[in-house]
Amino acid sequence: MAVTQKDLPGQEDPGARLLTVRTAGLSFTTVHVPIASGKGQSGVDRKLEWLDALGEHLREPAHKDMATLVCGDFNITPAPMDGWRHWHEQREDKSKPGFRDDERSRIHSLQGAGWFDLVRHANPAQEMFTWWHSWSLYAEHKGLRLDLAFGNRAVLDRLRSARTDRTPLERRRGNKRPDHAPVIVDLD
Repeated sequence: MAVTQKDLPGQEDPGARLLTVRTAGLSFTTVHVPIASGKGQSGVDRKLEWLDALGEHLREPAHKDMATLVCGDFNITPAPMDGWRHWHEQREDKSKPGFRDDERSRIHSLQGAGWFDLVRHANPAQEMFTWWHSWSLYAEHKGLRLDLAFGNRAVLDRLRSARTDRTPLERRRGNKRPDHAPVIVDLD
């Protein structure tokens, strides 16, 4: 395994991370997109700037030459169905970070550039969440899908399944809040 990228050039935000490794003929990038909630417009602007830099980075030819996965905590629900309010017939607040059109447009831009949302591709209409604010919301199935996994065409062609795994959360029941569930992507 070889580390090929640490962080995004010019984006040294302490709340954001990017790490890319190459292993077994696969390029694997994990990210943590800056969270903007509670930080006002400057937090949103910083998040959008980081997402723009990520988009530029992922458009580089190196990401088209081999099977490439990009996954992590994007702190965005890509579509209304990725938040619990959709499934409970309630309107989401599109003014809040994570639900804003300007954030979602960055996700859609990635998809327009040839990156496939692997979980949605494998489960197009299923309620799937990766994050819950509290155990009571977890019990009520009121979560958000913030942790995303994207693949280029080479990964999509090898995709067998993609899902969230709530098992680690169940082991933590009674401790802290449930937090994030892992996203599992199975490839041929």
